[in-house]
Amino acid sequence: MMEALGRRVVAVVGGPMRAHDNMLVGERAPVGEERHQLWVTNLCAQQSSLTTGKPYVPGSMEELETFFEINILMGIKPLPSYRDYWSSGADLHDSYVSQLMSKRRFEWFLTNLHLNDNSKMPQRWGTNYDKIYKLRPFLERISHNLQKALNPNDCMAVDESMIKFKGRYSIKQYLPKKPIKRGYKEWVLADKSGYAWKLDIYIGKKDNAVEKKLGERVVKDLTENIKGKDHRVYFDNYFSSPDLLRDLKENKIHACGTVNPSRKSLPKLKSDKEMKRGDYDWATSNTGLSVMKWKDKRSVHLLSNFHDPIQTTEFTRKEKYGNEIKVSCPIALSDYNANMNCVDKFDQLKGVYETDRKSRKLWHKIFWYFIDATVVNAFIIHKEMKWPKTTLKDFIREIARDLVAPALVASRGKKRSLSSHLQFNKKKSNVPKSVRLESSSHQPERSTRRRCAACSSKKQQIRTDWMCSVCKVPLCLGKRKTCFQDYHAS
Repeated sequence: MMEALGRRVVAVVGGPMRAHDNMLVGERAPVGEERHQLWVTNLCAQQSSLTTGKPYVPGSMEELETFFEINILMGIKPLPSYRDYWSSGADLHDSYVSQLMSKRRFEWFLTNLHLNDNSKMPQRWGTNYDKIYKLRPFLERISHNLQKALNPNDCMAVDESMIKFKGRYSIKQYLPKKPIKRGYKEWVLADKSGYAWKLDIYIGKKDNAVEKKLGERVVKDLTENIKGKDHRVYFDNYFSSPDLLRDLKENKIHACGTVNPSRKSLPKLKSDKEMKRGDYDWATSNTGLSVMKWKDKRSVHLLSNFHDPIQTTEFTRKEKYGNEIKVSCPIALSDYNANMNCVDKFDQLKGVYETDRKSRKLWHKIFWYFIDATVVNAFIIHKEMKWPKTTLKDFIREIARDLVAPALVASRGKKRSLSSHLQFNKKKSNVPKSVRLESSSHQPERSTRRRCAACSSKKQQIRTDWMCSVCKVPLCLGKRKTCFQDYHAS
């Protein structure tokens, strides 16, 4: 099932292509989501060719998958510049990447990669102008597919995520308290496993007017598709308000979060001077909301629509001189601290091997962010399904091998040998399934007499003069032997 996830990642991004690869200006876009991305890329290249007069070779699906594989792989073994992978210097040159695609072809895809038709882009001063028009079809498709791929855990959290960007763009934000202070702001709804179930780019002010109750609107939009399912959603004081929690309760969504004490409609509780460490005060409303104030070194205010403010728990705190004491607190606070880190888990996984592609195109950063998010979500699905255990690095390598399998098989007969891409073991050859089961390029050829990789064992050694021309694995071939067919069938 591992190799299927590689195809699943491509399906989320744009899907496998099945029909014509070369589309001309003026032709209708192919029906279905899966061909849109390659069609727009070739369309952009042709529009550019009509302007500059330079000829171009349209991209194919195999090349597009190889292009994605190279970018994903660059996240695992980064170099200062993408050109270094094709460097003539032995200390920088990467033989694996450089043999998959030429540097010029890689640059062609970087230049012409598009997700929407620029010729139909609304004017900046028009009423239908969209700041992220170039990304809009891609974002809508990938958002739909991420929600369809996995049913979320009953525990979820809403938080901000930042896409690092230091250029000039109207949707760029500055958050001084975040680890990434400058960049694009992303609203994320993630579940307990860290799966980013819904993402939404913040594009700034609308009609140059400050949006009131922005936090409430964001939470309502993100939780639109989980109404009536009794999910528990956690968020911080930027989003929470009595009106929001009341609305979520009416839609059967349990919600809890810290709250700013200056919010409207909140009751007055004990002052800080009247409380010592471990004390707490609370109040409830006739609509089922409860507000709690707990004193640690500082005061913490909580708002919940499903917790009982009377229930408490204990945890350990260290005093000034190192001695430990037991401090009581509302169980709502303990629950909040245990479940608020859903988006942080997603960010942590995404930041390990992210595709940090430098580009002058303003939307590229957002595009590669969503590619990384798709890979991380696929890895979380793999873990949730309890398939064979693997690390994130090996999982990404497996996806990359699956995407590039057609290119590796097609390289048979060229100067570069497939054997340099395969993992060999003295005892038994290890050929990835994505290569072993690819198309009909595998043909028998004569070799030195070696043990058959399919039927030979330590107790009964069976040798053969034949091997696969692609896999370079010895296999029996004869009237009563089906080792060659069996090896490439499963």
